Amino acid sequence: MSMWFFDSIANNIDTIFNNHKEAREERLQQAIEKIPDPRAKDIDWSPLVYWWSFSATHTLSIDISGNLIFSPPKFSKYFFAGIFFLMGSIVGFIELIVLVFHGSDIYWVIGGVFSVFFLFWLGVYIYQSFVSITFNKQQGYFYKWTPKMVNGFIDPNDNNVIPLSSIYAIQIIPERVSNKNYAFRSYEINLVLDNKKRVNLVDYSDIIAIEESSKKLSEYLGVPVWDISKDMERYV
Repeated sequence: MSMWFFDSIANNIDTIFNNHKEAREERLQQAIEKIPDPRAKDIDWSPLVYWWSFSATHTLSIDISGNLIFSPPKFSKYFFAGIFFLMGSIVGFIELIVLVFHGSDIYWVIGGVFSVFFLFWLGVYIYQSFVSITFNKQQGYFYKWTPKMVNGFIDPNDNNVIPLSSIYAIQIIPERVSNKNYAFRSYEINLVLDNKKRVNLVDYSDIIAIEESSKKLSEYLGVPVWDISKDMERYV
């Protein structure tokens, strides 16, 4: 009797989950149908990255050269990376003290070295995640890192640069971020290229900032915004 009861609950949960999944897929197709461009159907609409932020991670501005730039707050960049650098330094210091005064076996040394390396790697990763994103109209390229230069011009062979002329549209995708302590919606801004590939710009929960940034970017580049966030609000 009890097994039948639990099996029934499990089957009901599976049914609800599958129904929700089917309803979400149907709603997604309806949202894509509203976009007045048939190429939208050929683009992937699943989340592109899994690095979220509750608040806006970048602000949009135009520099004196007319380049549009997504800039991260310098404080956040140094603060969050600094936490892991500090933790790595503390672990390394403790490891050194234990090794000098008490000795240690090879496994302790290997574990300590790995921990220090991992913490410093996280610090570098976070530091690089808060990178400026530049749309350089003067030279006609988009890039997230400092591009290679040849005779004062951006090297077109640099794999980290993308021609502005290849940007076809701007995509906004909603996604749900949750764990046992919190849950919120996050929104991606992705570039859609003319070869159907996508490039992520930012991903955070401030929908007003997302919409404002997308609008400014759309006007700057002269490309449309494909936004399904409102249509999919109930399904993420």
